[in-house]
Parts: sequence; C-alpha cells; structure tokens
Amino acid sequence: MGLNVLLDAIEKQKCLPWHACSLADFRNYYTMFHEGRNKIQVSKIDSEFYQTLGGKGLVDKVIPRPKYRHWMHMKIKDFREYYKKYYNGMSRREVERRGDGFYQTLLVRGLVDKVLPKPRYKYWKNMGLDEFKEYYQEHYGGMSRREVRRKDPSFYRIVHKKRLLDEVLPKLKPINQKSYLKN
Repeated sequence: MGLNVLLDAIEKQKCLPWHACSLADFRNYYTMFHEGRNKIQVSKIDSEFYQTLGGKGLVDKVIPRPKYRHWMHMKIKDFREYYKKYYNGMSRREVERRGDGFYQTLLVRGLVDKVLPKPRYKYWKNMGLDEFKEYYQEHYGGMSRREVRRKDPSFYRIVHKKRLLDEVLPKLKPINQKSYLKN
C-alpha cells in the first residue's frame, strides 16, 4: 500500500507546479486520481487541486457534473420500477437514509404511500393475537426473545406494548445445569 501512495505522489509531482498545467493536464490529473468523484469529494480529498481549479475558473470544465435523475418527468409507474430496481425490500427509513433524493422527491410529490411499502407498525396496529403468533412462527420460529428483539426491534416493541409477550414469544425452557454439565 505504501508503494502505491509513493507512486501517486510522484505522478502528482509531474503536473506541479499548478500554474504550468494546461486544461488537458488538469483533466488527466482528475481522471487519474479522482475519477467518479464529485466536486465536494474532490475538494475534501485534494483541496489544493480543487482551489487551483477554482482560481483558474476550470472547476466545471474539469470535474463533470453528476448525472441527475429527472424526477419531475417520472410517473408513478416509473417510481415503482425505480424502487424495485434499486431499493427492493427496503423499508421507508432505509430508502430515506440513502439520501439520493428519491425519498425526498416522493415526499414532495405526495407519492410515498403509493410507491413505497407500508410501514410495518401500521400493518401491526390492527393485528390480533393469532396473527402475531403466526407472524412469529413464520419469521422467527424457535428464536429466543432476545434474538427476536435484536433482529426486529419494532416487532418486539409492538408485541411488548400490546402485552402479548408471553403468548407470542414463548419463554425458553431453562437449562438443567446438572445434566448440561455432565454431557
């Protein structure tokens, strides 16, 4: 790894001092060391390079603009397809945390409920004891309460809140220490 860093430093020195570089040199430097990075990333990683570009007015000529999605032209069907392609199986919170503008666009356009899956807590709100038991058996059969709580805290919380822990998540039988230690 150290050798690569040294080689990178040597390559960078070929273009220095910055005042002697042409537009082609700057583009080559960007391609060699910062390919795929946006302006913010380049400014944080290589501030001297970025400031030089800014001083010469070359930022937009060297660092390509990110490819923005044209959310405004998309229809509900397009949003659903986009969700299935890039976020399939993710909850609303997970999609929101990605931070790529998809969730914000859905929120602004009022399409969150039409495109994203319904939150589980709304689904669980109307469930009864038998449905909770069935859900537990289907998804977590044989798991201890602690394992269920770690794997799916929202499910555990709603069962606990409805005071159904003993019925839905059976307590595991205590281990007979004497027989366990003998084996």
